[in-house]
Amino acid sequence: MWKHRDNPLGKSIIIVAEKNGEIIGCTHEVKIRLKIGNIYNGVFGADDGVHKGFRRLGIWKKMSNLKNEFY
Repeated sequence: MWKHRDNPLGKSIIIVAEKNGEIIGCTHEVKIRLKIGNIYNGVFGADDGVHKGFRRLGIWKKMSNLKNEFY
């Protein structure tokens, strides 16, 4: 849980997909600021996955697109 509540790198973005009350997918990232000459916003990819019974249906892509709306 440190990745999401007490992470020293910054806030997390968490997207959960569910169907009929069951979690079928999850993706999350930690937003970070990098200094490489200039300061850039970036993300540290944490974890993601889709239940095997729901793969190849575009669920990860939909979660990823939704996650991008937070930037």
